[in-house]
Amino acid sequence: MKAIFDDIGAISLPSALYTTLLDMEATYVSCHRKLHASDGPHPESFPHSVYQLHPLLYALGTNPSKPAREAIASLVGVCTSCKRQLESFKVTIMYVQGREQQCLHCEEYQRANSYYKTSNATTAYNRALRDVLGTCPHRTCRHPLPVDDLYRMHILDETIQCSRCSNNILYETYQIATFIQEYPTIEYKEDMRENGKLKARIAMPKMIPADGLWTSYTSEMQKVLQDAAPGISVEGMVRLREHVHSKRLSISAHPPGAFTLDLVQGMYRQLNFVHKVCTHFDYWMDPAILAAAIRRYEQFVHLIGNSERVVAVPTVDIDLVWHTHQTHPQSYYSYSTAVARRMLDHDDTVGSGDLLNGYLQTCTAWSKLYKTPYSSYVPATTSVEAMRKAGALVATGAGRFYGVDEVVSAADVPMLASLGVTGDVMVSVVGTPVFETRLVGSALATLLDASGANGKTHKSNGVGCVEKGCAEGNVDFMLDIGFV
Repeated sequence: MKAIFDDIGAISLPSALYTTLLDMEATYVSCHRKLHASDGPHPESFPHSVYQLHPLLYALGTNPSKPAREAIASLVGVCTSCKRQLESFKVTIMYVQGREQQCLHCEEYQRANSYYKTSNATTAYNRALRDVLGTCPHRTCRHPLPVDDLYRMHILDETIQCSRCSNNILYETYQIATFIQEYPTIEYKEDMRENGKLKARIAMPKMIPADGLWTSYTSEMQKVLQDAAPGISVEGMVRLREHVHSKRLSISAHPPGAFTLDLVQGMYRQLNFVHKVCTHFDYWMDPAILAAAIRRYEQFVHLIGNSERVVAVPTVDIDLVWHTHQTHPQSYYSYSTAVARRMLDHDDTVGSGDLLNGYLQTCTAWSKLYKTPYSSYVPATTSVEAMRKAGALVATGAGRFYGVDEVVSAADVPMLASLGVTGDVMVSVVGTPVFETRLVGSALATLLDASGANGKTHKSNGVGCVEKGCAEGNVDFMLDIGFV
């Protein structure tokens, strides 16, 4: 983490940062299978660490389509549509018996080879994002895109226009191109299950709409289905429409590129956390602080297991340990399953409003379970009295979390002194909420602000971390300090 802070902090231009992250992702595409096979941390690969910070997406992207029978019991099944964990018995049925199983959350049917990027061990999608997104996706064009336009579309979520064909290009336009590639035709069967009798093959629209939108392409699909309606019963048309919707969802639920996560966008989000930790790096490397952070992380996981309705929001100390544990996938799966009864997913795409509400819930649940305060932080939207009335203990006075919601002299922080920071500043400490935005600046923070990517939503993405999903280990993993 510190190496990334130093290296990225030396970059001065947003365009150079974007190019650097694209290059990192491209390098990872060429070696990710080797790193997955080792099942452990690889701090030398920032994209790999970021990928591991999303356990269910990582499991979905790395599960083999044809595992050895003895390996099936250790697989984490994930729905390709809603990205929720599947029950272990369904995973066994999918892989051993080859039968479809229905996800209880989204009701989509899943097979062992449902995820199109790894189906039947294909490597067709093992392409870097700079190559996938670097050309116009409209099939009669394929004109190279300037990196500035690519950045605006990819990171700033803007609509760009191809200088050659004049068609619009959005992030979702590349998903439409993938759908056309994967499903040139849709099969209609009397029974839409896999073993149903084939009645017809219906050609899907071959051209991406000029506006590049899923809504427009979906309208074209509806026209095609309407044209096919005379030969299909009313009941059959309902089943066919559901089938087409499932096929579309199997593509639109995933980003372009080689992985289940857009790692370039993911690295941008993670750099925000890197900044929060590394501006107070010496503090976080103190053994006593690490021991306290590990203990609070253990309590946090236990809290989730005992409070399933709580949207658990970590503080920086808990999140640091959480991140580190996730770089040990098997250890993390075993621990979270034993303590919280499921694989705990980690979502860094939650908006600040939801994080604030979740933080208040966490304070109350923590106080009731452990009879101690979760933090000293009191959001501006509430008060100590209101939090206490809701059941939360709030640390104040001599018992407060020192440094939370407080300024310190930069001269007293070695890392900041080395960066030339002066005056009174706020730094991350044990108890600092992950959504705190008033922390001291750095060259990295300035770069992220200048890039427009700091806190960028990317549709549903946001700026914080929270437990996501409805997840007997020894937490000595933090001793492997390589990640940090």
